[in-house]
Amino acid sequence: MRNRDPDTRTPAGLRMAWWVAFTVLAGERIWNAIVGPMMRGWDDFGHIGYVLFLDLYRAVPWADQGWSYFHPPVHYLIGLGLAQAGSAEVLIRGLSLVGGASSLVIAWLAARVTRAAHPDNRSVPWLVFVVVGSLPVLVYTGTMAGNEMTAAALGTLGFAMLLRNENRAEPALKLDLAAGFVFGLALLTKASALVTLAAVGLALLIRLFEALRRADSADVRHTIRRGLALAGVAAVVASPFYLRNLAEFGTPFRMSRSNPQVADFERRQAPGERSWADLVHVPTALFDDPHPQAPHMLHSIWGTPYGQMWADPRGRTEFAFRPAKREQWQRASRIGVAMGLLPTLLMFVGGGLAVADVVRGRRRNLYVPLFCLSVTTLGAFAWFAFDAPQFSALKSSYLLGLTLPYAVFLARSVSAIGRSWVRRGAVSLLVGFSTVGLAYNTSGLVLPKLSPGPSLPLVHVAFGELETARKLLETSIAYPARVRHTWTDNLADVEMLEGRPGAARRLYLAGGVAPRNEPDRWNALGVANALLGKTRWAMVDFENALEGGQLEVGLVNRGVVHAMDGDLDRAETDLRRALEIDPMLIPAWHNLAEVLERMDRSDEALSARNRELQLVGTPPRNFAYGIPHGLGHEPSATLGMRWMLWLDGADVQLGRAPFRHSDAIPVRRDLESSDDV
Repeated sequence: MRNRDPDTRTPAGLRMAWWVAFTVLAGERIWNAIVGPMMRGWDDFGHIGYVLFLDLYRAVPWADQGWSYFHPPVHYLIGLGLAQAGSAEVLIRGLSLVGGASSLVIAWLAARVTRAAHPDNRSVPWLVFVVVGSLPVLVYTGTMAGNEMTAAALGTLGFAMLLRNENRAEPALKLDLAAGFVFGLALLTKASALVTLAAVGLALLIRLFEALRRADSADVRHTIRRGLALAGVAAVVASPFYLRNLAEFGTPFRMSRSNPQVADFERRQAPGERSWADLVHVPTALFDDPHPQAPHMLHSIWGTPYGQMWADPRGRTEFAFRPAKREQWQRASRIGVAMGLLPTLLMFVGGGLAVADVVRGRRRNLYVPLFCLSVTTLGAFAWFAFDAPQFSALKSSYLLGLTLPYAVFLARSVSAIGRSWVRRGAVSLLVGFSTVGLAYNTSGLVLPKLSPGPSLPLVHVAFGELETARKLLETSIAYPARVRHTWTDNLADVEMLEGRPGAARRLYLAGGVAPRNEPDRWNALGVANALLGKTRWAMVDFENALEGGQLEVGLVNRGVVHAMDGDLDRAETDLRRALEIDPMLIPAWHNLAEVLERMDRSDEALSARNRELQLVGTPPRNFAYGIPHGLGHEPSATLGMRWMLWLDGADVQLGRAPFRHSDAIPVRRDLESSDDV
């Protein structure tokens, strides 16, 4: 056999290992995006609703218009591009592919930074790529429709650029300008990028103090210029969105909890309060049941994200009433949190070694910024846990900014192991645990596949795929029992859009009598009754809707019913009152013009008609009409469609956003049987 130089043999094997790792990790993400369940992420209903708002109105929503509308728009603009395919599945699975690609980029950046930290150890970056790329929270969060993974990838990229610049003999201003642009995009993706930007500022401030201590005036001036350049570019890129918030709300960071529906939803979440003991409470029961809603987890600020870091919590909730499947998920969770102990321990050991390196003056330009990132991220997480004392505030995905410190400190620990057999054993365990974790988080491979989310049919509705939506609703078992009327109401909404108010009415009634705090249900039933000509019943329904708080919509619909009954004076009064509440409400202007024409007040009717035509195509400023906040009636019964009647000469139709005349839906009399009416 021909002898070969070991130095030439190892890189070839390592290159093959890289290709295998990339193929497996990328393939797993493609599989989950294409085969995995749709709409099973955190608040996916709100994130997709944002995309649908962009698609319907071609405008960025205001922070107080919906569930997730307080977010900046960059991630959702990607969704808007996908939405142009005209398919709900393309949109949802496309966003899953974007999330999966973002998570893979994060793993690659972690490997690149590790390579810079350990230039003489070519296998450690590969290990980091495998371990980080298989991290359960990166894998399962990457399938979700939300903006967390996109924001994390941009923030990680920006910080990696800073680290590269910090470790140059002479940091380049143009690289700081590029990093500032990336951070600006991150801020336009999620406001939490401000935490990463604060870490950058802290790192540059420390560098400035060191330059002052050395009396190095050139470095002082250069560091100040770098900070101003980076922050300035980031501010310029992100300022349009945040200045708009400042002008409208008096704060650039108007959060979702200012929305009454979100605030009410948060108030009902446990535990509802926090104490300082929550910062140190890590229950041993975590290793038996790490689910964030388990009683022993509610007061553990660090134990809860640790559990979600290593185990996907979604299956336990879905399979709550299927003991065999639930036990499979719980067993996988126990294995996951147990396997997470080794890399977590190695990370802490590596962090301690990095502290010792900094004290000795080694690799300060690498480790100091990473410690700054760790401090700001952990500090922001702890602050948010107290500011929003709910289990949902402890998502491990909020700690994705720690990926670079985790990777570098883990690599530092592994590289410090002196005995080769111990090091090989640790590497083997890390790769083995990563493989098991990846298998657990590959949809349907080992664990039961999750079902589609309950909001999925409404996304199909938004794309006009009504038959698909109906089939999903008729076969769905994913609706939680606590959400009343969800199944029947969503199915009724499909019937309404097909012009079948009789069928819709039967379904609304099948859901039971709506309580007073569900005005959307009363309004929907009233619209169905009105379209069927049952004006007396419709009037009662609209009175209930108005009593429940649905003012402008209830007034529009009650005004139309008055017009149907020939009471034009009351119709005009209701429509004008609706316009006092929302002057941009197109159906109110349209119906008012129709009423005024019937009253032979042609000049006023023409004025109202002109106002209607001026507003067509203009995005609403109040409720996002045509897009329910939660794409249906989950998680709150006040999130449903706000149907409005549309007068068309002697006929009455169903108004549909964006409220052009051609958007209105006539009653399909050919499909209405005698039983329907």
